[in-house]
Amino acid sequence: MSPEQAGRGRPAPHLDPHRGPLVALAWALFVLRPPRGHKGYRTLEEIGRLIRYDKSRVSRLTNGRDLPSLEPMKLYLKLYGVEDTGPWERLRDLAGKADKEKADNEKADNEKAGEGTDERRRFAEAFVELCTAGLPEQFAAQQVGTAEDLLASWTPPASPEDEDEDEDEDEDDDRRASRLWWTAGVAAGLVVVVAVTVTVISLRAHGDDAAARVSTSVVPVSPDSKSPNSALAACGQPTAQLRIASSTDKSAILREIAQRYGPRSSHGGCVTVVVDSVDSGIAMRALARGWNPATDGPRPDVWAPAARLWLQVARQRAAGKDSLKLLPESADHSIVTSPLTIAMPKKTAQGLGWPDRKIGWKDLATLAGDDDHPLTLGKTNPEYSTSGLNATVAAFYTRVGTVAELVPGDLTDRENRKKVQAIEKAVVHYGDTTLTFLANLRRADDAGHAAGYISAVTVEENSVVAYNEGYPCGSRSDEPGCAKREAPKEQLVAFYPTDIDPSDGSDVGTMYSDHPYIPLNGLSSAQSAVAADFLHVLTTWAGARDRFTELGFRGPSHELTENITKENGAPGVPLPKPLADPPADFVDGLLTAWRELRKSANVLVLIDTSGSMNYDAKDNPNRAPGEPSKLDLVKKAHGPLLDGFTERDRVGLWHFSSTHVVDDEIAEMGARAADGRTHSEHLEAHIRALRPRAATALYQTIGDAVKSLRDHYDDKAINAVVVLTDGRNETAGGPTLDELVRAIGGLDNPVRVFTIAYGGKADTGALRQIAEATHARAYEASDPNSIAGVLTHVISNF
Repeated sequence: MSPEQAGRGRPAPHLDPHRGPLVALAWALFVLRPPRGHKGYRTLEEIGRLIRYDKSRVSRLTNGRDLPSLEPMKLYLKLYGVEDTGPWERLRDLAGKADKEKADNEKADNEKAGEGTDERRRFAEAFVELCTAGLPEQFAAQQVGTAEDLLASWTPPASPEDEDEDEDEDEDDDRRASRLWWTAGVAAGLVVVVAVTVTVISLRAHGDDAAARVSTSVVPVSPDSKSPNSALAACGQPTAQLRIASSTDKSAILREIAQRYGPRSSHGGCVTVVVDSVDSGIAMRALARGWNPATDGPRPDVWAPAARLWLQVARQRAAGKDSLKLLPESADHSIVTSPLTIAMPKKTAQGLGWPDRKIGWKDLATLAGDDDHPLTLGKTNPEYSTSGLNATVAAFYTRVGTVAELVPGDLTDRENRKKVQAIEKAVVHYGDTTLTFLANLRRADDAGHAAGYISAVTVEENSVVAYNEGYPCGSRSDEPGCAKREAPKEQLVAFYPTDIDPSDGSDVGTMYSDHPYIPLNGLSSAQSAVAADFLHVLTTWAGARDRFTELGFRGPSHELTENITKENGAPGVPLPKPLADPPADFVDGLLTAWRELRKSANVLVLIDTSGSMNYDAKDNPNRAPGEPSKLDLVKKAHGPLLDGFTERDRVGLWHFSSTHVVDDEIAEMGARAADGRTHSEHLEAHIRALRPRAATALYQTIGDAVKSLRDHYDDKAINAVVVLTDGRNETAGGPTLDELVRAIGGLDNPVRVFTIAYGGKADTGALRQIAEATHARAYEASDPNSIAGVLTHVISNF
């Protein structure tokens, strides 16, 4: 149903989503109905005749007391233009479970903060996601809020009034609704001060080889908020943009500040600040090769990666190319800073002597090699993530003494490589961001076994503070499950890794993320002035500093801020000495060497070839001549899928529709078959030969794949399944979702299932539940044209 259709976003005067899961579901169904006097309005009797149910059955769909019956609900949804009822069916199932959980807790009188809310949390997140996608912004913001808002407010509901049992009551409701609808719109226009519309590149759709999918978000600004201390005058209609590509850990803060900052006047122009969230490593690659907007998304004017190391690597790779002209020689200003830490669940850390004991990279290598008490480590991929890059650099310097002395020759030193491999051996899986590890750790903490997931994770200090402040993903994020909530049961605490300088016995220090602010070459005079002024606001305005302080960032000169405390898991004193940056040629070579040293992968790739994969990117079965199908786009993206693996990695391929077919058994990518071709070449050929047909045996295929990997488990590798699907489970006779989740979960011989919801009709809720059950991550490529970029992120886990 399109947003233009009348009635979308109708207020429900007798329903409040904050009264409970069933009321929330009823509210969502109710607002699909246009009010009296608007196009598409129908009485309950008219609705009943059209869907062939009586008026009382229709009324129960939106009374807020009863779980709606499935078939009437589906017909009601289709009547109001909802073609894909799958997300609503999923929401209905979650509502039933959430309501039962709520009732059980109230009956047992054991409702405690953070306990017994798993089902309600799942429902709240799915509900907010559906409402955000399907309702006008003012209604989602004013009447729904965040998942945390809902979870906090769900108390035993007062009995909501029945929706009109007679025509007079129906009419009264509709008159009230019409007034509220108009009033809400006017109020939104008066109260919400939109300083600037900020365009955000979605992580799920941004990658090296895919055009970014952009979405627009507007943050309400309180009328009594203090304004940023800008030296430039505000202006009205923007005539130009200053586009900032920010690392994901601070992009949400920069977006909010940009909105407060507003358009500014300079050199006869009116410039608005736009913030895009782009992984530092991905931005580095795009800038080094010249940043193609068709594949990399809108080109930035200012780059704000998490570390200035990325600028030096970008310049190293751009040497001799036109792209070098865009990159300044140095990054002279930092927005904030944060030291790298080795973070552990508090009980694990105390067992190792926290907070008094110091642990360095040599100690980490020793712990990783302990066969009796093996360390399990979360570490991001250094090709994409700053914490992963800093941790890998630091691991190399353990024998040399200081990072400043590192040279490319150190990458081939046998002892250096041995120590790095010892640390990599402990990794549970990699990833493009620490978000995955911290979100999974928080779910394990909710279940009471935080240390059962990982023993340690290499993250910046600010992520430790933010996690303990109640941000499950270690930063502010729009990702599902990342909204702020109560603090974890078991804190994450930080060791500041430092080793001893053999020359004088002093602490060597640690790596810092210095979050530079880098205006790129070629800006107009107006853009340059606004760039300088916005940096001034970021580093001096109290409102900006408060936002960074809450999330545990240090100041630009490494100065402590008030949330960096022992109580927040980050003692912070004495201040770890910052290490000098290694040479750019060393870092560039390190990214190549790491692929040889990292933990190998043992992966099954599952590709959906059901009939709907023959539809176009908009899920239209009637493709225009020459227009690629969704499966064609997957075939075209085989490069990001296969090139991310090394020759040592073992990879297999299945495709599935109503049943699964084994295209290639798991084998090393570099192994050669009898025909002389490598296994990688065979995989590419089989992907190109895939054809769509039949239905989707999603659950059975995933269950069989996990069982196959467990039967051929490699305890020295990352064992995982990657599943790409555009639909939902459509075959009978296999496991239910709950049965599948129970079968694939567990911490013994873990097989991570990384899911990709492909296109606009994939069952994102079920796929997320499957990924979370295996401590992996769910990805989305709702625009199939973005699949190459999404695959780049997925394969970064290996």
